[in-house]
Amino acid sequence: MKVFFLPEVINGLIFDVDLTLYENRDYYESMGPLMTERLAEEKGLAVEEMKAELDAVQKKFQAENEGRKLSIGNLFHRFGISFEENVRWRAELFQPEAYLSEDKQLIETMKTLQKRFKIAAVSNNATVIVERTLAVLGVSQFFESAIGLDISLKSKPTMIAFNMTAEKMNLPVTEIISIGDRVEIDLELPMQHGMGGIL
Repeated sequence: MKVFFLPEVINGLIFDVDLTLYENRDYYESMGPLMTERLAEEKGLAVEEMKAELDAVQKKFQAENEGRKLSIGNLFHRFGISFEENVRWRAELFQPEAYLSEDKQLIETMKTLQKRFKIAAVSNNATVIVERTLAVLGVSQFFESAIGLDISLKSKPTMIAFNMTAEKMNLPVTEIISIGDRVEIDLELPMQHGMGGIL
């Protein structure tokens, strides 16, 4: 864990979900290949050919943007896949229940945090997958709201989902901490708008 910035007043916590609330690399690393296979099917290409095209676009973006990476949502958008379609594919393909289970330590942590803070989730995943992930981890009851790609219709990094969540929390963004596993996706932009940031 690395603390980048904490606001003077903290009343809310917004958690990313994948690789933030759980650390299951097998599940996380199953997502990219599943989506690539689906995109290859959509485009009528062999999976390896599709993967090569995706890698080329990602590498070009990284070279032009100081090593930053496109999220899957933003990468697929460059291949003509709308965020709505992206979400439908995720809802069909991802199976958190096959990889994750109740996390007693996480439950106890959330119980403690809930006594002091409002808690929400913001993810680039489909909201239904976020909700299923929170349920299988055993922490749904601690989250006031969950905003996925299908609600924000813009993949992080963006303030849209954070602003929507702050509104649901009835808090200014300057009283909220964003907690996530990727600085450039989950933390940089929120911190530029006065939010706290914890990696």
